[in-house]
Amino acid sequence: MGMFDYLKCQYPLPDAGDNDLEYQTKDTPVQFLDNYEIRSDGSLWHLDYDIEDRSDPNAEGLARIVGRLSRVNESWEPLPFTGEIRFYCYVGKNQCTEFSAYFVNGILNFLTSIGKEPMTVKTQVKLRCGREAEVEPAKGIHGMLLVSDVGDGYLLRVRHGAEFRDYRLAHSDVGIRIVDNDSFFYRAGDDLWLDHAPKTLGLEIVNVAEDT
Repeated sequence: MGMFDYLKCQYPLPDAGDNDLEYQTKDTPVQFLDNYEIRSDGSLWHLDYDIEDRSDPNAEGLARIVGRLSRVNESWEPLPFTGEIRFYCYVGKNQCTEFSAYFVNGILNFLTSIGKEPMTVKTQVKLRCGREAEVEPAKGIHGMLLVSDVGDGYLLRVRHGAEFRDYRLAHSDVGIRIVDNDSFFYRAGDDLWLDHAPKTLGLEIVNVAEDT
């Protein structure tokens, strides 16, 4: 029908104010201006209802259809949905806040932001091997642990804009949702990995550049 559903997200989102927004989505099953919630524990809920005809039989013209699809007996029900739900909200004339959430049997498995870069500072450091690497803070990033195709451990898959990047894990005790300030992404050419902060590793900072 070319419509959408509404979605509120109580699960912690990376930027201040994102959880206060009401989002729209075209990936939910109904697409009839229904209401969905992602609860703080990552579970997906749908506001279920029954339909009753409460229109005025004596009304004329367009007024006759008012109340024909009245929603009654509303109640929140868990939704055992598996797949991706993208939800978005326009917060300015040309600014859209959008997220991609992947669920397995109604439980959030992977969530990441789309269309905006969560990193604001890029730093060049000199590694102990002599190479230079670009470093970005990793706190607040949502990722997915994957077994490496070449059998050398695990990778952290993270979405950056329109592309996915796979970081091998050098960090010793990182969580799936990165919450510690000591986690940083490193990039030297095509080599990507996750490790402790440059200060923790005692690395020399070569250059600091603010993103534009």
